[in-house]
Amino acid sequence: MAAGLSRLRRDVAPSLLGLLEHNLRQTADLRLFEIGKGSRPELVDERGKPSEVEQVAMVWAAPRPAADAPFGSARQDALKGVVDALLQVLALPAARWRAAEADERPPWAHPTRSQTAEAPDGMPLAWLTELDPAVSRRLDVDADVAVAWLPLDALSRRPRVAPSFQPLPRYPGVKIDVAIAAPAELTHGDLVAAVQRAGKGQLAACELFDRYTGPLLAGRRSLAYHVLLQSATGTLSDADGARFISRLERELATLGAELRKG
Repeated sequence: MAAGLSRLRRDVAPSLLGLLEHNLRQTADLRLFEIGKGSRPELVDERGKPSEVEQVAMVWAAPRPAADAPFGSARQDALKGVVDALLQVLALPAARWRAAEADERPPWAHPTRSQTAEAPDGMPLAWLTELDPAVSRRLDVDADVAVAWLPLDALSRRPRVAPSFQPLPRYPGVKIDVAIAAPAELTHGDLVAAVQRAGKGQLAACELFDRYTGPLLAGRRSLAYHVLLQSATGTLSDADGARFISRLERELATLGAELRKG
């Protein structure tokens, strides 16, 4: 049971949500976190004591971005960077982000803007979501609110990744910007995997920098990426970039997606 609460809580994050309305009166850019325990009354030990889970929860609330704000201005994007940095500090493997499944989303999470970070073996490492607009109204909170939480007890049992470094590249790479028109059900992870396959081992970086949905795409969406191709054995040419584009077009076709031209 958390201090100040009269009953057991399942998770830590809702305790922070209850602090939003009061604290947002004091500051427009609010960042809260708590390390605490949640209760699982359906799981009891031989003495009948409920099982507990240890979590860290984080909430970041700020004024909503303007309609013309640059891509990545939402608090969810900023908090995602915090989670990635925390996983790195904990010496855990790089996470793959995907859309959260319905059974992973708590009732206060946004139904379509929730994400799960998972390890290479598929184990969830963290969850991230915007606050459901209906919950924001009930809490009397008019702000852009992002929430993240990590299962510390489960993460403590994960094997650690030994520190390592990458030498600076000897040869310059080729930078290419691609915009992909894709069905709404295809995730960012699906498209990055297609870019990796097209890179044939030469993909050094793939960064999402823009997202667009609108009437011109007829129910699809456009995701734009900065792509860096690099080789350890020689300088890549424009011809290498053109071959990458051709391979990417074939990979996207198998997914029902395509490159946007012009």
